[in-house]
This record gives sequence, C-alpha cells and structure tokens, in this order.
Amino acid sequence: MKELKIQQTIRLAPEVLAAAKAVARRTNTPLAVVLADAVRRTLAAEDSVADQLQSAHLAVLNRVASAERKVVAEIAFLEEALGLFVRTFLNHTPAVPESERAAASLSGQVRFLKFLELLHRNLKQGITILEDRGTGESDVRHG
Repeated sequence: MKELKIQQTIRLAPEVLAAAKAVARRTNTPLAVVLADAVRRTLAAEDSVADQLQSAHLAVLNRVASAERKVVAEIAFLEEALGLFVRTFLNHTPAVPESERAAASLSGQVRFLKFLELLHRNLKQGITILEDRGTGESDVRHG
C-alpha cells in the first residue's frame, strides 16, 4: 500500500533553502525528500527531548514519593514511641499526694520549661535525641 503524502507549501530563509539544495545535489536526492527528512529528524529530536524531560520528571517524582514514605514511617514510629512513653509513665508513676500537689506542680512547670529550652536548643543546633547522648538530659530529669 502506498503511503499517502500531503503537499504543503513552506517558506524558508534563503540560507536554509541554499543548504537544503546543496544537500540534495550532493546526495542526488530530490529537494522535497531532503526537506521532509530534515523536518522528520527535527520532530524526532523534539520527541526525544520531551521523552527525556518526562523521564527526568518521573525520576524526581519517584524521589519525592520515596522521601514521603520515609517521613510517614518516621511519623508512625514517633507516634508509637510517644504513646508507649505516655502509657509507661502513667502505669509506673504513682499519683502525687494531695499535700504535695502544689510543690509537684511548680516542679513540673520548671522541669517542663527546661525541657522546652533543651528541645529548642537541640532543634536550633540541628541535634537529634540520638546525637544528644546525655548532654542536657540531666537538666530535664533533675530540674
């Protein structure tokens, strides 16, 4: 079956036409075939660039999705760790007697403020709890 061809009129810059005619003479190929091949190669190159760009975008999206999965897993870990800490604390810490509640409350407020200061300092300095091996830990415990 013969390929259907559509006739099209195009306007070319004089230097482009001269270059196309030179290629046609050198290769003994009709000018229309040289121009059609040039258009085909140009469009194929653009498709190739578009494919490469799409591949790059997909790679970036895959990295973002991977980072998101890591963050979600870390949040789940932290939620579980916090829940276990609270449960353990409540199960193993006796209630404060009524006569000592005011002093315990004041001590708790002071210790909590020290905890927040330590938290702020660590975050500001980029220190994680795993890197903070004991520095400041006694400040929170023995407030």
